[in-house]
Amino acid sequence: MLHQIAIVSSVIVGSTMYLVVSEARRIRTLFFLDKADEVSFEELRDIFPDSMLDTEPPRSPPPRSEGRTNASPVSARGGSRQRTNVD
Repeated sequence: MLHQIAIVSSVIVGSTMYLVVSEARRIRTLFFLDKADEVSFEELRDIFPDSMLDTEPPRSPPPRSEGRTNASPVSARGGSRQRTNVD
């Protein structure tokens, strides 16, 4: 009985591995690009020159208040859980 269980489990494991590998190969061939088909970021920059990001540096955070120990909006309203837009 032990040999039959070992054979059946080996067939199940082997067929599962075969199905997983064949599916992985199918997906790889579906999404595989040749070197000539790849698009670089330089090519995209040349195609869409007007969509460049702003060149200004990022904004610094606002100064912290020195008077309170915890300056979060939640504690300022007495523990309210309502979200606020900080921008």
